Amino acid sequence: MAATKACDAVYHVDPPPAAKKLRELFYSAFYVADHTVHFYILAAPDFVLGPDAPRSASPVRAAAVQEGVDTLVVARTLGRAATRLGNAGAGGAG
Repeated sequence: MAATKACDAVYHVDPPPAAKKLRELFYSAFYVADHTVHFYILAAPDFVLGPDAPRSASPVRAAAVQEGVDTLVVARTLGRAATRLGNAGAGGAG
């Protein structure tokens, strides 16, 4: 969407209202589809099943296992990093 609007600005064109509505419609459809895929396929299994679930229960974990990644170590590391960032933002030493 940003690239399309940038092209409009470069060429000094103002698309008709119907074209703007079509752009918004297509972008909205993309947004819904993209977020649905992200939530149900990528994120939800990890949130619903938790970090101690069998690795085969989550497609993300199954792919990580194939690559030799220990997802529990990654989750703990990310949790510690987020805690440090939160503490630093709250005025803590980090």
